[in-house]
Amino acid sequence: MLRIAFGLTALALISSAALAQGDDFNRPNSTNMGPNWTEVAGDWRIENNRARSQAAPATDLMIFNPWASPAPYVEAEVYYEGSARVTYAALVSLYADLSNNLFVKVQDNNANGDFERVFFYYGNNGSAWPGMTGGPYYVDVTPFTQARIWTIVSGNNITLNIDRDMNGVPEDVLTRGGFPTGSLGVMVGLGGYNNASFDNFRVPEPASLTLLSLALLLVRRRG
Repeated sequence: MLRIAFGLTALALISSAALAQGDDFNRPNSTNMGPNWTEVAGDWRIENNRARSQAAPATDLMIFNPWASPAPYVEAEVYYEGSARVTYAALVSLYADLSNNLFVKVQDNNANGDFERVFFYYGNNGSAWPGMTGGPYYVDVTPFTQARIWTIVSGNNITLNIDRDMNGVPEDVLTRGGFPTGSLGVMVGLGGYNNASFDNFRVPEPASLTLLSLALLLVRRRG
């Protein structure tokens, strides 16, 4: 019990560390996402204090202008809203252009009204990178309709965390590695297909990343 309590305390520190920059999308409905975002593909909008990709089967992507990192942490809450359909919500890391970025998505692959499959791609809804390590480029997970998800890049590995009850402790942790680094950039953002819905996008300051690493180290030592 003590280990669990300590772990939850440390993870709470991690969560607070990661709130330094981002967007809660709490502003009037608009098709203008504001100066912090560049809508690279598709026409994104604010609707009911959430970010939404266009309500069409299109591979939309936008990048967050104020922040860049060669080893990014990217976090957002994703929500399944509307009728059952093929739809996805993606976190984008190391963005250089639409063809060169890391693109990790949760998807309703069979149009049954929840997210049940994860994909690890290179490029905007692109394809698996050659030599991927850690497992196949897609994996089925326990279905969900809302979660806090985050990715962490370390070396040439990227890890996706899925926290369905949003308590700071992920139920799924999936890592894939071996991605090519030569043409990647340093920007981060979001990808969406067929009316994806996001809230509370966050990236940490460099100092917060140090705290994140220390908290994780404490959890491992007490585990």
